[in-house]
Amino acid sequence: MPRRPSPGRPPQEGRPPSGELPWTASETEQLHVHADVIQALRPRVEGGTATNEEGKRFAEAVFALQKALEEKQRSVEHGPLLQEARDILGADNVFGPEAVKATWDRDLAPHEIPPIPYTREQLEGAISMNMMLVLHINRDAQGNPLTGKRMNEIVQPKLTAAGKGKLLYDTDWYAQEPFYTTATSKPEWTLVTRDLLPNSTNLNYADQTKLLRDTLSAQLGLTQAEKDAIAEADDATLARLKQDASSNDESIWKPAAQALAALKINQNHRRSLPDVFFDHATLLETQDARLFNVQALYDWTNDQSSDGNLVRVGSADSRGVYVSRWNPEDRSGDMGVSFSR
Repeated sequence: MPRRPSPGRPPQEGRPPSGELPWTASETEQLHVHADVIQALRPRVEGGTATNEEGKRFAEAVFALQKALEEKQRSVEHGPLLQEARDILGADNVFGPEAVKATWDRDLAPHEIPPIPYTREQLEGAISMNMMLVLHINRDAQGNPLTGKRMNEIVQPKLTAAGKGKLLYDTDWYAQEPFYTTATSKPEWTLVTRDLLPNSTNLNYADQTKLLRDTLSAQLGLTQAEKDAIAEADDATLARLKQDASSNDESIWKPAAQALAALKINQNHRRSLPDVFFDHATLLETQDARLFNVQALYDWTNDQSSDGNLVRVGSADSRGVYVSRWNPEDRSGDMGVSFSR
């Protein structure tokens, strides 16, 4: 039976070392393939007589074996945390491997499920914000990028067969836009608010960004990356970009819109269009619910259209979610922003 190495030590020659993990037969066979390559080539590599090709094969086998062991250990460790997350947030607010299967027809192997990166304290803090925990993936069952376009191809036939209306309203204007044809969600667990942040409507993009920054600042257990995102979006930077975004000169407001969307606070804590589509489809397929409970509300994303405007997504009734583009200086009573972490 495959075994894991001691912490901090690479696998040695032969079979994987001690520490039982629950391997399947196919996983065991693959590990033995790597271990056999290591055992066969180690004397030549250490003796300096290996060819370049043999050295490459040896290095690849060592890397593959170590990676498999580490990923297996992480997959085992995530199990109890997933149940703990369900206990804390409520089962209806956790969308894990089962939701991936139901929505995208993809069975995830244990090593494909990343560990949940949140502490119990952080999960408890998410309750008051009505957040859900979603496992995003970026590939479909055939290995294709799970773009917005691909999501529609997978989910719409299911909705049609069930008489549940449409996933997307009309894709005509953005059918060739990269945010629809090539962009995907990051393959990771994400905490995201089910609703728009309070007081996030009737704000322009810069002021929404400030609200996101201040919301993140109030969270528990900030990581260094989150602290960096907060520092980058300081008041002076946001004020400058807000002023530029209000210009009537395209050579000024378009770069400002791009700079605003590129801020870490927006890239990491504001949803992208693929994120919104993914979450919307998951809600539909697992809970027969729609984005923002079918309210005519919009989430302003971190995507920029080819004409320089910033993309918003919402009004997700049975006719399908609606996508439009707005100038960064615009504001509306039905357009806010959700918060991701």
